[in-house]
Amino acid sequence: MAEDAKEGIENALNVIVSTTGSSGNMKNELENIVFDTVSNVRKLFAKLVDTNENNNRKMTELEKEVANTKVLRDVGKSGENNHIAEPSSATEINTLPNRVRWSRQAEGG
Repeated sequence: MAEDAKEGIENALNVIVSTTGSSGNMKNELENIVFDTVSNVRKLFAKLVDTNENNNRKMTELEKEVANTKVLRDVGKSGENNHIAEPSSATEINTLPNRVRWSRQAEGG
């Protein structure tokens, strides 16, 4: 699509130049104004195309950065919900019968 537009604009400018160059009735000064104007339009269009391509590259880079940030965020969120399970030996130590037994041993009984 962009190449079609670019080619269409170039063709239109070429028609203006060729029509102006082949017109015998046009004053030399007016002819030069048309040629200079077409030249300026070409330069501006080339600058516009370059700016658009640069913006597209920047947009792609930013989209990649956003995607990477989302991945890192998701990894961080999934890490927040992961609890470290107590080892089975720690669970056994904290049961009520063991606490009672240890408190009796501590009291000397």
